[in-house]
Amino acid sequence: MKKALVFRLSFFCAVTASILLFILACGKKEESSLMLPQTLSGWVRSDTLQTVTSGSIFDYMDGAGELYIGYRFDRLEVSRYRMPGQDEILAEIYFMKSPDDAFGLLSLDWGGEPVNLCGRDSIPAAPETIPRARALYGAGLLRVWSGDVFARIMAYRVTPESKAAVMDLGRAVARSREPSPTPAWMHSLPALLCKSWNLERDEIRFLRTHLVLNSIYFLSYSNILELDLSTEIAAGRYRPGDQSAGNPPVFVFNIRYPSDGRAMKALSGFHGIYFPESPLGQDERDLAGPVLRLVEGKWAGFLLHGRDAALGFEFPDRKSVETALMEIVKHSEHTTGGQP
Repeated sequence: MKKALVFRLSFFCAVTASILLFILACGKKEESSLMLPQTLSGWVRSDTLQTVTSGSIFDYMDGAGELYIGYRFDRLEVSRYRMPGQDEILAEIYFMKSPDDAFGLLSLDWGGEPVNLCGRDSIPAAPETIPRARALYGAGLLRVWSGDVFARIMAYRVTPESKAAVMDLGRAVARSREPSPTPAWMHSLPALLCKSWNLERDEIRFLRTHLVLNSIYFLSYSNILELDLSTEIAAGRYRPGDQSAGNPPVFVFNIRYPSDGRAMKALSGFHGIYFPESPLGQDERDLAGPVLRLVEGKWAGFLLHGRDAALGFEFPDRKSVETALMEIVKHSEHTTGGQP
C-alpha cells in the first residue's frame, strides 16, 4: 500500500511538474511576442493573430519569401486593424534571430522618408555611410527596424487618420526593443575608394545569402560563393565624383566567412566558375594577392585576407579595382579589429 501511495505521489509530482514547465514555456513564448495595441484611434485589431513560419512563408507571400529566410528568420506575426469607412491597416512583425538580421531587411531598400519614432535623439548614430534612420515611410508603408524585429506597417488607403495610426503602431514597435547598433561588419566598407569613388548612402546593404545578393547584383543562379546564414556581407555601390554618363557605378562586396578554410574553398571555387577561361596563374594559386580579370570590357576581381574576401565588379581598369580591393581590406582591418 505504501509503495503504491509513493508511486502515485511520484507520478502526480511528475505530471504536475510537466504541466508547470509547459505553462512556463507557453508564458515565455507569449512574453516574447510584441504586444501591439488592441485599439488605435478608432481602428480595432482583429482577434485573429496570424503566425507565419519559414515553412509557411511562401503560402503567405508569393515571390518575396526567400528575401526573409535569406536572413535568420524566426517567425512573422500578422495583425489587421479595421475601422468602419476606412480601409484596413496591415501590421507585419518579423522576428529575427538577431538585430543584425532585422537591420539587413531594412537595408535592402533605403527609399522613403526617414522617421524618428522615439521622439528624442536616443538612437546611436550610424556611420556616415549608412542612413541614420531606423524607420522609413512612403506611400502608406512604414518600415521599422527595432532590435531583433523588422516591421512593415501599411495603410491600404492613405488618409491623415490612417497615417497617424500607422505611425502610432510604429512607435509601439520601436518601444518594444532596446536600440541596437548597426551590424559591425557594415563598417568594413570605406566611404571613399581610389580617392574619387563615393559610397552611395542609399546603396549600402547587409546580407548573408546568395539569393539576396542576386537581388542586388546578379552573379549566378548557383551559390558560387558558398554563402549561407553564417556569412556576413557588406554590399555597396560606388559612384565617381564625376557622375557623367561615361562613369557608371562600380559594385563591391566584403564577405566574412566563419573560417579561413571556408573562405579559401569558396573563393577558389568562385574563380573556377566565374572566370572559367582564365585559370589561376602560378603566382595566384595560394590566393595571397589580388586576382583580377577582364569581364566583358570591365574589370572584376577579389582579394582574400584570412576569412574575409573583398570582391569588386564593373571597374573601368585593372589599377582601380586592385587599389579598391586593397583599400577595402585595409579599412576592414582598421574598423573591425582584424580577424576576431
